[in-house]
Amino acid sequence: MLTFLVVVFILLNIHMLKYFDDIIGKDLGWDVIGQLLFYFAIFNTPVALPLAVLLSSLITFGNLGEHFELTAIKSLGISLLRSLLPILGL
Repeated sequence: MLTFLVVVFILLNIHMLKYFDDIIGKDLGWDVIGQLLFYFAIFNTPVALPLAVLLSSLITFGNLGEHFELTAIKSLGISLLRSLLPILGL
């Protein structure tokens, strides 16, 4: 969830920079700006979800490799493809 929120925040900033000139100087209230951010965040969700899954799986398997847990999984006879299967299913 944390990586999803980070990716949404990054994509939201990128998307808001396109419309920065249109928003600034219009004397909009905080409620209108909040609604705009909310709608842009919903708009970016289909793009952010696969990126968040990819990023979190890279972080997870990086930590597993760093602490030699992937080596222990391989020494048990479990192939790397079989250990990656739940993430591919997700």
